[in-house]
Amino acid sequence: MIQLATFQSDVTPPLGHPLCAGWYPPAKGIADPLSALGLILVPDDQLPVVLCALDWAELSNGDYDRWRGELAGAVGTEAERVAVHCIHAHDTPWPDRDAQDILDAHGCPNIIMAGDWAERVRAQAAQAAGAALTKLQPCTDIAVGEAKVERIASNRRVMGPDGKVAGVRWTQCRDPQVRDAPEGIIDPMLKTIGFYRGETALALLHYYAVHPTSEDGTGLVTPEFVGLARNRRREESGVPHIYFTGCAGNVTG
Repeated sequence: MIQLATFQSDVTPPLGHPLCAGWYPPAKGIADPLSALGLILVPDDQLPVVLCALDWAELSNGDYDRWRGELAGAVGTEAERVAVHCIHAHDTPWPDRDAQDILDAHGCPNIIMAGDWAERVRAQAAQAAGAALTKLQPCTDIAVGEAKVERIASNRRVMGPDGKVAGVRWTQCRDPQVRDAPEGIIDPMLKTIGFYRGETALALLHYYAVHPTSEDGTGLVTPEFVGLARNRRREESGVPHIYFTGCAGNVTG
């Protein structure tokens, strides 16, 4: 039998902190708070497995390994059994301490990261994961489901009749011809995995392939429409919901 627990911690940046690795303006306001949401699975006679989703743009280089290592240490498992995921909303942080160290050495501070905030929230997330081990519950059933999502995702690269890229449908696309082109080849399905104890839902994981960006470059921190939908479902159902963005390099929102 599998036992499981969920955890949550706040990863909202302070005002003035860089967003999206410096690609966009720094945080000037908090439209919606950001979270680290995790699921701990403990199979019989095996070390725990951790799945963690961050409301951040990305997590690069050694920071990914450090997150895995700290979460692993907190729950008594190996880093190889920890997966850390970023939902990729753009007006959110993109920690990369290794890159920022290089920038610091060249007199360019606070471009990607500022201060030790990212390290502190990582430690807080690990603490939350460790505390969750005291709340393990048995999982008796696992359910799966899917539903088609309409009028959200579409290909970024719009192909012309000659087979070449005719335009790119970025988050902010002002060309009506590119914006109104067919959606292209996408995976339109929102997929869900549910963990239950009898008839009681313990946690629901959702997967959808899209750039979750209705707008960006605003300086207003938000987990975007995917995070807001996830939060609403949690509030309505009282059940932890965790969202993971699927493969969406060529899929805009």
